[in-house]
Amino acid sequence: MKNKFLASVVLGAGITFGGLFSQTVDASELTNQDLAHMAKENSVVLNQGPIKEGNYNITFTDRKYNYHFWNIDGTFGWKYEIVGHSERFKRLENNLDAQSSTQVHTERLNKHQNTQNQQINHKQEQTITNKADKQQRQFDYQNKVDTQKKIETPKKKQETTSNPSGGSVESRILEAGGDQAMIEIAKRESTLNPNATNPSSGAQGLFQGLGKNWSNGSVEDQTKGAKQYMIDRYGSTEAALKFHDSHNYY
Repeated sequence: MKNKFLASVVLGAGITFGGLFSQTVDASELTNQDLAHMAKENSVVLNQGPIKEGNYNITFTDRKYNYHFWNIDGTFGWKYEIVGHSERFKRLENNLDAQSSTQVHTERLNKHQNTQNQQINHKQEQTITNKADKQQRQFDYQNKVDTQKKIETPKKKQETTSNPSGGSVESRILEAGGDQAMIEIAKRESTLNPNATNPSSGAQGLFQGLGKNWSNGSVEDQTKGAKQYMIDRYGSTEAALKFHDSHNYY
């Protein structure tokens, strides 16, 4: 029974290996010239399995190169080398080792890249968190400082006429959608003066907004802006008042 092996073959002036299709040929049909060509082209056939069944140990030379093909109890391989300079040319001692080496190298590169990406993402998240914490600490500290100083009111007359319908500041807060909790906070923060300004922090208005575009608007604008801020930060105006009760700021 003839030995068979899987070879990639392109027909031409001679047998050329490494094509894009495969077919089964007799191992006995291959000459030393064919094997030498396969070795120098690093044919995929030599890396897929033994070139024939059973153990074999094939060596030959073409005076320029030495060639060696072997299979010993399932461990197969091949190499070729220039005569007298074996270390200068490529060799493949074991097909499985060569394939696994490439796969391991690729996996290591991917793992290294994933680790780098995770480290970059962690640093970015940490930077954002630290920045937010720093801003919050600055905000809390400034509010504590503000509560220790008496709020100085400008000489401007307290704004009471921007609402065509008139009415007190308290009534205008209620008409703009505010409630008693907001009125109590405004009493503590600005003594219900819509034009109050803290010279040390720059906080303005009824609710002493810091850097808020609504803090220097009309009573109605201040009420709507402060209400949304309290809801966003504390969940409700009542919760904001409770926080103020405990911390003397909100």
